[in-house]
Amino acid sequence: MKNKEKNNNLVIYLLIAIIILISVLVLVLALRDDDTEKKYSNNGTYDNNIYDDNGNSDGDSNSNNGNKYITKQQAIQIVLSNESLKEEDIFDLDIELDYKYGTNVYEIDFNYNHYEYEYYVDAISGKILHSFKEFDF
Repeated sequence: MKNKEKNNNLVIYLLIAIIILISVLVLVLALRDDDTEKKYSNNGTYDNNIYDDNGNSDGDSNSNNGNKYITKQQAIQIVLSNESLKEEDIFDLDIELDYKYGTNVYEIDFNYNHYEYEYYVDAISGKILHSFKEFDF
């Protein structure tokens, strides 16, 4: 009979430990500062806007409106001036917000003169973090 009581007590202690572990995990996840939550709209689709710490979006507006992020158009101009190109010179321009190098970046891809270009531009500072150019057959 004592063995059965010990087994029952062991099961109860194990269940309590599991409940405590789950509670701690839920608390940690709730307190975690996860910016990726801000990148998705209420319907679960990806939102291309960048959000500051207050949840304000920059969209494609001017960065002088109090937001700390540069706009997509500013990021494109940074890349084009780096290559001494004009927007009308390039084709297949694609710009997306991504998270790389520990920060939000604009990933900018385009083609020009049989070359494919790829850039990552820091969405806050406008600094070019990565550039790549390869011949496009």
